[in-house]
Amino acid sequence: FDCSTCRKDFTTGFFYLDGNNRLQCAAHYLEAQGMVCKSCGEAIVDFYVSALGANFHEGCFNCHGQCKKPFIEPKFFNNNGLPYCG
Repeated sequence: FDCSTCRKDFTTGFFYLDGNNRLQCAAHYLEAQGMVCKSCGEAIVDFYVSALGANFHEGCFNCHGQCKKPFIEPKFFNNNGLPYCG
């Protein structure tokens, strides 16, 4: 009884049934649904920001330049699909 993608055992965790009736762990199910943070690569299971054609954890939607500061105003610049402040 395991994930059809990574073979993780489900005896102590949750599992999902995808559209092809295959069992998947939460991480792979959310990845298939496009719910992976573009910044950190982890599954998104809570609040998120949708911007630049991708999804980000709220805490990961920060400037990808040197300052790494969160955006207080919804103003940012796109640089290769990642947000940067001015």
